Amino acid sequence: ADIRRAFIYAVWDYTLASFAVPRLIGGVRMYRDHISDPGAHPAMVPVSAEEQRFALGFLRDSLWAPGIFDFDPELLNMLGRERFPTFDWTTLYTGTFDFDLHSYVLSVQTEPFYWIYDPLVLERVINNEIRMPDGAEVFTLIELFDTVRDSIWTELATGDPIDSYRRNLQRAHLDMITGLVLNPAYMTPEDAITL
Repeated sequence: ADIRRAFIYAVWDYTLASFAVPRLIGGVRMYRDHISDPGAHPAMVPVSAEEQRFALGFLRDSLWAPGIFDFDPELLNMLGRERFPTFDWTTLYTGTFDFDLHSYVLSVQTEPFYWIYDPLVLERVINNEIRMPDGAEVFTLIELFDTVRDSIWTELATGDPIDSYRRNLQRAHLDMITGLVLNPAYMTPEDAITL
């Protein structure tokens, strides 16, 4: 149980990244500068295309890439739960004693989907296309969809074997995309449904 807790703490950075990094995608920085302030910003400034691409690249390389969650089987076989009940009897209701790494990894890998495919974020990505300063690169909804798809379905292009983590991720992505088309949430932009 101690090794299990240490393992969870060791991979906690993945969980934090899955919450924090996607917020750059479709992001807007808010400023409360006054007009007379030196170097005053506009009230809202879209996150640059470069930063949004960096965020997607981070997700691709650190959460979605094949082999990211390959751990030593000897370590995984030591990640058991506490066998004796605690004072609140929580271990009686926890299912099996082995650590379900697939569920844990899937929850970390799919957390960004709930931000990326949120109707308000998709709308903001579309709106940010026209709010970027003149001459600035634009991050488009097409680029967002293509990058996520290409990151998750790389084996289709390479022909590499698909491990169990990737299969879970690909099923979750497919569920998210089909839901976007067949049962779109309220306020989902038509452009996103079409893409």
